[in-house]
Amino acid sequence: MRSEVENAFRSKIKQFFLDCKIKDGWPVYSSFSTALQALYELCQKHFGENVDYIEVFEILNGYLQPLILNKAKSDEEQSISAMIDGENLNQCIEEVLEVFKSIPRSYSFFIKLPHFAITDYSFSNLSEGVSIVAIFPPVQKDEAIFDSIIKKRTSPSPEELSNGVYLRLTVLGYCSSSRINYTVEKVFSKLKQFLFLGIISGHFRIGERKSYWGINHDSSIHYVDNEYPDNVHKIEGVPEDFIKLLSSILVDPDHLKRSIPLKEDKEPMGLLGRMLGGPSNPYLPSLNGLKVLNSIEGDINTASIKNALEWGFDAYIKTSEPTMAFILTAVALEAILGDSKLKEGVTERLADRCSYLIGSNISDRSEIRMKFNEFYSVRSKLIHGRQRSLSQKDSEWLLWGRNILTRVLYREIFTAKKL
Repeated sequence: MRSEVENAFRSKIKQFFLDCKIKDGWPVYSSFSTALQALYELCQKHFGENVDYIEVFEILNGYLQPLILNKAKSDEEQSISAMIDGENLNQCIEEVLEVFKSIPRSYSFFIKLPHFAITDYSFSNLSEGVSIVAIFPPVQKDEAIFDSIIKKRTSPSPEELSNGVYLRLTVLGYCSSSRINYTVEKVFSKLKQFLFLGIISGHFRIGERKSYWGINHDSSIHYVDNEYPDNVHKIEGVPEDFIKLLSSILVDPDHLKRSIPLKEDKEPMGLLGRMLGGPSNPYLPSLNGLKVLNSIEGDINTASIKNALEWGFDAYIKTSEPTMAFILTAVALEAILGDSKLKEGVTERLADRCSYLIGSNISDRSEIRMKFNEFYSVRSKLIHGRQRSLSQKDSEWLLWGRNILTRVLYREIFTAKKL
C-alpha cells in the first residue's frame, strides 16, 4: 500500500473512532455511519468488491469492543475519546490499518466431493489455485487402495475436516466471519466452473446421494486463512439444495474405463489432469481448462467462458425444471457466443458464430445455423411471454442446446492455442 493511500485509510479509521458514540455497550449507528460510509468507499476504490460494507464495520468493531469493555456506562451516550486515552486509541488505529493493508488475503476453501473418493487416487496440486486433498481414516476395507491414497496426500490436512476427498480452491479476498460474502461467492463460481468442466468432459455426473465405505459425507464448506492455517471456519448459510448437489456429484466409472492410460515417462495427473487437459490430448501440458479456472477476474480471454460454464452448470442441475433449464442454456450460449456491442441481428450473429466455431464443413455449418435459429425462436417465445413453459414438442431443443453448448465450450477451452 502506497504511503498516500495508507494515510488516507488512517485518516478515515481515525474519523470513525472520533465520531463513534457508545450506549449500552454498543456503538450508536447514527454517530459513525458517515465515517463508515467514507471508509467503505475508500475500500471499494482500492479493493474492489473484496470487502463489503458489513465487513468494514466488523473489522472496526472487532477492535472497538475490547477498548470499551467494562468502560461504557449503559445509561448515557459516551464518545470513544472520553473512555480511553489517546495512546491506546492511536495503537488501535494502527492495528486496524494493518488489517486493511493485508487485503486481499489468500484463503483455501475445502469443498467435499464424497463420490470422488476411491475411483481415482493420484491426488495432486494441479496448480496454485486448484488441488485435491485426501483425508482418510486408518486403513480398512481395501488396504492397497487406502495405502496408495495416503502416500499421495498433497499436504497436511486441517484436523477439523472429516474424512474424505476435498477439492481445495485458493482465492484472494477477505473473510471476517462465517457468512456468505463476495469472496465466498467467488468460490461458488469457481466450484460451478470446475464441476461443469467435469460434466462436459464426461467425467462427472449427477447421481443419487449415498455413502461409500462408511465415510460420513458431510458436504459442508470450510475455509482457512493461509496465514493462519490452523484456524478452520465453516461457512454458514450455504443453501441446502447446493449442499445436496455436492453430495450427488459422481465420477462416471464408464468414462474412466475409456480414459487413455498414461505413458510410463509421463507424470501421473490422474482424473483431473485428463479432465482439464482436454479430450483430444488428455495430457496437454498447457491444461487450458485449468487456465480458465485460474484466470484473473475480468480477463477478456476467459470471462465469457467462465460465465458460460456457470450458466451451463445452473441449467444442468435443473433436472425437474425443463423450462428454466432451457432458458439458462440459452443464456449460457449467449454468454459464450455473444458480444455486448451487438444490438441488431443478434440471433443471426449468434447463429453464425456458433456454426463457424463448431461446424466442420459448409453443409454442417448450414444445418447448425438453421437449428440455432429454431432454438432461439423457442427461447423468444418463453422470454417474451408468448409461451409459458417448454412444450413437449419443444423439449428436444433443450437437449440440442445442451449438446451445442458442450461442443462450443470444448472448442473454446480445449482447442484454443492461447488463453
